[in-house]
Amino acid sequence: MTHAFVVGDEQTFQRMIHMKQLDKFAYSWLIPMPGEFHMACHMLHCEYRLFYRAILKPVAVQTHKTNIHHDHKVQQFNVHELYYLTVVQAVWTFLEECFGEDLKMWRRALVECEENYFAKTLLYFVFDGALPYLMWRRLVRMPPSKERRTDLNKIYRLYAWRYVAMNKTNYGPLCFHALYMYENLTAPLQDVWDKVYNASIKGHPGRNVALDHLMEKINRMAKQLVGTSATEDRIAAIVPEINVVAKIETAHDLLTPGNAFNPLLTGKPRLEPDVEAVLQLLRVWLPRGKADLTAPGRNNALTGEYMRTSKTPWKRLKKAKNKWREYATEKLNQFNFTAPYVDE
Repeated sequence: MTHAFVVGDEQTFQRMIHMKQLDKFAYSWLIPMPGEFHMACHMLHCEYRLFYRAILKPVAVQTHKTNIHHDHKVQQFNVHELYYLTVVQAVWTFLEECFGEDLKMWRRALVECEENYFAKTLLYFVFDGALPYLMWRRLVRMPPSKERRTDLNKIYRLYAWRYVAMNKTNYGPLCFHALYMYENLTAPLQDVWDKVYNASIKGHPGRNVALDHLMEKINRMAKQLVGTSATEDRIAAIVPEINVVAKIETAHDLLTPGNAFNPLLTGKPRLEPDVEAVLQLLRVWLPRGKADLTAPGRNNALTGEYMRTSKTPWKRLKKAKNKWREYATEKLNQFNFTAPYVDE
């Protein structure tokens, strides 16, 4: 074995980076890569920290979503993502009703709302936060390619300083380490990673998951097969059956009439009723639509709270971005290894 890509969550990834820093030659074969499902979890957490007080919390209170929290755990990702997508869809629909075609040029809408802090918050919520997050989720779901890998790496660059702004001190450095590792690979190794950074258990196009998410799914399948009697012999005998079961399920899907993906059969709740409920709230809070969004004001329309300039999302992000070069230089100077395989 010449090289091995090893994927792990943030803690595992940073430990591998530390190993390479301690002995760059002994671990020259090791190519650490971050788990991009866990990356998505923390991207969502980042958006919660940024917009929870201004948007997500007051909407959750009004719609009686008692299970929504500011600092949620990875185990609560599905619930919090569904709620986030609900609010994003409702806000997008409301803004589209107000601005029409002008919304496609959101910077133009931002100029119109320059003196309205809450309207600016809604625009940043959708365009500066939700769209990059949704792009990440979509890119990871699609079959791997060089072009999609390039787009994913661009989002790493965006979130490197976004994490810093939200005081996520582990994932900020992770973005630098991940980009450093990828950019220092030889072209052949980059080509390999561009083809394998995600996968589908059943092989359905457009329904891929990140490799760490794949491992989570395989672990769950293994637990279901093994049951409560998890002896070493039983695990060794049963877990390899996953290779057979997955192929049987794929063949069954292909032979079953109407095997096209149907979101109604995923077991996940439908978003439409909740989207409509949030949309109605926005229409009540901002009854004049665009006129309310473009009128000067510094109060949060959802809570009535005065929005201090220094606490607005765009100011918090700008402050972190201004320190971008200094922070990036500091992190890159901490590298004491140049991967030997770069020069091979």
